[in-house]
Amino acid sequence: MDSSMDSTCPNCGQAAHTVEHWLLDCSALTQARIDILGRHDLSLDVLCTSARQDVITLAGRTLFSVL
Repeated sequence: MDSSMDSTCPNCGQAAHTVEHWLLDCSALTQARIDILGRHDLSLDVLCTSARQDVITLAGRTLFSVL
């Protein structure tokens, strides 16, 4: 949204900071995905069929802090 800001993921520094990367692919968040959802290999289908509270917990745990 703001072209003056770095678009690199602040957690892993290896990819574009997108919602898909953040929820599904960021290597720095692998343990959080395992802890909360019981697996690291997520897809949008898995997120859509997971308990809503689990997805909210994942978002809350990983969105507001750089690991």
